[in-house]
Amino acid sequence: MSVSPFTLPALLSTLERLEALHLAADVEHVLRGATEIACLVTASARGMAGLAGADRVTADDWFDTEAGWIGHPISWELGRGAPGHVCQSSKPLVCNSLPETADGLSEATDLLRLSSFACVPLVDDAGTTLGFLEVGNKPEPYSPGDVRLLNVVARHAAIRLGELSGGGDSVAGTLRAALIGGPQRLPDGVEVAAACRYRDEFGGDFVDVFSFSPRSVAVSIGDVSGKGITAATLAITAKHTLRAIAASRWPPRVGEVVAEANNVLGLQVDTEHEPQEELPRSRFVTLELALVDIDQGTLTFASAGHPAPFVLRDDGVERPLLLAGPAAGVAPAFEPDPYAPERVELQRGDAVLLFTDGVSEARDGEGRFYEDERMSEALEELKDLPAVKLLERFLDDVERFTGGRLADDAAVVLVRLTGEPETT
Repeated sequence: MSVSPFTLPALLSTLERLEALHLAADVEHVLRGATEIACLVTASARGMAGLAGADRVTADDWFDTEAGWIGHPISWELGRGAPGHVCQSSKPLVCNSLPETADGLSEATDLLRLSSFACVPLVDDAGTTLGFLEVGNKPEPYSPGDVRLLNVVARHAAIRLGELSGGGDSVAGTLRAALIGGPQRLPDGVEVAAACRYRDEFGGDFVDVFSFSPRSVAVSIGDVSGKGITAATLAITAKHTLRAIAASRWPPRVGEVVAEANNVLGLQVDTEHEPQEELPRSRFVTLELALVDIDQGTLTFASAGHPAPFVLRDDGVERPLLLAGPAAGVAPAFEPDPYAPERVELQRGDAVLLFTDGVSEARDGEGRFYEDERMSEALEELKDLPAVKLLERFLDDVERFTGGRLADDAAVVLVRLTGEPETT
């Protein structure tokens, strides 16, 4: 069996790329990183990687070693095309002499123009096939050694996808993991949990929790108008836009961060001197950013068209008055302070619940809303539970109210102050 020999620079490059793969923050960078490594180690001219769903396999782009990345979404039914066959069987597929037209392999003959290919599955620790990794147009035939190399790269990619998805087994599961999540470690003094119930396979609700100092934590939550994978990917963009802006000026002034995020999401970009909208005006994002100062015992938050949170205290549940600014992406924020921040004093044990309108606008069979009074009663009953259990039971109550079928995605995040604030 022959394996492509490595020079020291090539080996170092491969190891560095594998390290970057394990540090990739999102699914796109995992798939792209795996594809580039696969092309490098097999001396292939082209490659692509994608994810498996319940009945289809999808990829957003493909890689050419000379031209770079080429955006061209493509999907296959399970059992069709090399990716569909591999994801259905969970076994590698190799072809060293591909005809110009091949039934079921049109993506290779018509799109990537492959004369040969090797395709392997991305399989996680539980044996679930998460997707595929494919390379093509190697000058020499693909050997068993090449397949072994591809399987090693695929294994690294599957490990990282599993970490990002929390064990998700589909495109939707992986995207949801990118939408709902936070850091692995939080500062002492706070307890944070997040959860979401999605109505459809893909949703536009997101939650993020992040910290860049030992005594403060930021929480964001948002909801993109519309449905489907476009809404989900835009929600990921909004989530990371908020995080990036906040990180650049920590501790952040939440109103200013929301205003800048609004401008970024509605940005007019100059393409060949012609303005072009990145975010269509028919689509917008409601979002809320909150900052918990553990030592001061405060939560400061600002909203772009998002509902006000609930505060859970020993003596009851309250809801602060919130003057929300316009939803993000609708119009630029020119005013000095378009998203006025609100501040809530917290004592040890107090918690704040942020939520999307999939909760507040949930309806029962007679069209009645899951309104503030019922939310307050449910939270009063559940407020002493640990954060994860509280959210689970709360969302169960919302679903019972609707008869078991949500009309919209419903995301929630709870922040509880567990440390003793400083006394002044």
